[in-house]
Amino acid sequence: MNVLRGVARSAAVLGVSVGLTACGTADPESTDSGADSETTEQRVVRTNEIDKISWLTGRWRMDQPDRTAYEVWERTSPTIMAGKSFTVRNDSTIFAEDLRIDQSLTGLTYILFPQAGTDNPELPFELTFLEDDSIVFLNPTIEFPNRIRYWQPTSDSLLVRVEGTQNGVPTFVDFSYIRD
Repeated sequence: MNVLRGVARSAAVLGVSVGLTACGTADPESTDSGADSETTEQRVVRTNEIDKISWLTGRWRMDQPDRTAYEVWERTSPTIMAGKSFTVRNDSTIFAEDLRIDQSLTGLTYILFPQAGTDNPELPFELTFLEDDSIVFLNPTIEFPNRIRYWQPTSDSLLVRVEGTQNGVPTFVDFSYIRD
């Protein structure tokens, strides 16, 4: 599938891109009592998940022999973190993808916007794991990447692992960034 090959190439060239989309915040005054509606307390917990990944904010760099990869994250609203993943070689950008993490009432979503100029659609990944220094997103409908993990072993380092299957073989790519 072209989308998957494009994402795999992107991962190999640069790193990983991620993004999430916000759906707003809960109205604490709401009187909806539907059987599947969340309580105000549950809404508050879910809408605060984005606060738990503030450690992702900043400019991260990974030096390689012939290029430098960057991932940059910033909080652009109470419910959105916007990111950019790009690789530079000889002062020219050779790869770029937009990323976003959105907070909604149902949790965090990571959205990967493949490199401009490709026919690849945006790829959403749902939150499956969240701790103080680690976050995991999953999209089981695609082969690679279908799992993206970020973790911060120290305040000045960021590790990213993208996982999935290529040609039926389990595959992963690791990226090791330092704070720039």
